[in-house]
Amino acid sequence: ELEEWSVEKHTEQSSTDAYGVINFQGGSHSYRAKYVRLSYDTRPEAILQLMLKEWQLELPKLVVSVHGGMQKFELHPRIKQLLGKGLIKAAVTTGAWIITGGVNTGVAKHVGDALKEHASRSSRKICTIG
Repeated sequence: ELEEWSVEKHTEQSSTDAYGVINFQGGSHSYRAKYVRLSYDTRPEAILQLMLKEWQLELPKLVVSVHGGMQKFELHPRIKQLLGKGLIKAAVTTGAWIITGGVNTGVAKHVGDALKEHASRSSRKICTIG
């Protein structure tokens, strides 16, 4: 009989060498982002310390967590524009961090499109996680 796989039994924790900077190419612009591979049970305090101390990010005054379905859906262009502008304005004026699931589908894709548009037009950085 096959043994059922479990995190506790079939993985081991060790230091990671999976961290650094990744370069994204997007048309005429490239984007640099820091990344780190984490264990599913990494303490949130340790992650926050990494972001504040090592990466020298500022503690946000607001965290916007965007979650939704993974299915492709279209937004009316005007609604998409208003969503993007509102999200970007909120993030820039408050120093917010925007958190998504890190996928390029569903609502996260629309958020990513707005962030990409902002990055191509402005030097003001928005902290995004996901």
